[in-house]
Amino acid sequence: LADDPLRAVESLPGVTSNNDFSSEFSIRGAPFDRIGLYLDGVLLHSPFHTTDGQADNGSLTIFNGDATEDMTLYEGAWPVRYSDRTAGILAVETREGNRQKIQGQFNASASNAGLLLEGPSSSSKRGSWLVNYRKCYLQYILNRIDFGDQAPYAFGFTDVQARLAYDLTARHSLTLSFLDGSSSVDRTRFRNELGFNSAMTSSF
Repeated sequence: LADDPLRAVESLPGVTSNNDFSSEFSIRGAPFDRIGLYLDGVLLHSPFHTTDGQADNGSLTIFNGDATEDMTLYEGAWPVRYSDRTAGILAVETREGNRQKIQGQFNASASNAGLLLEGPSSSSKRGSWLVNYRKCYLQYILNRIDFGDQAPYAFGFTDVQARLAYDLTARHSLTLSFLDGSSSVDRTRFRNELGFNSAMTSSF
């Protein structure tokens, strides 16, 4: 339903989450801001789709599970390269693209649709590329449902993830990663139904 790779982490021993709509989790009672989430060795500070300025909202991980190769959770004694957090480390590795042929796949869930393309970067097959695009359509559906006096509160999002890998030698390789995403809420259509201190438009 959520298509979120971090939902699998919440089922591991010592990991808890007090919000079913949020991707953030805690390790042995420590909050998420003390947990380091590394994507291909780079520390990410806010890798979530969410609505800005609202206390009660949900979140969805900005990177896609189809482009994820491996996730390792360190609850103690993690490698020294992960030294910027104190409670735990989640190391996420992005997979390389197919070096044999160009291929793609389309997938859809209850909230979003995505397109993944991958293939070799040269005829020698020394490198590969991978591009993943995902867009949410849940907001368009809920905006057409009559909730009576309650305006819908669903946010839409778009994200792009890409990776380019090339082997310089048998022992050295060069990798370029790209990750970008945006999320927003637009409830101007339900302006008259919004209460005090309610968000009408928001972006993150």
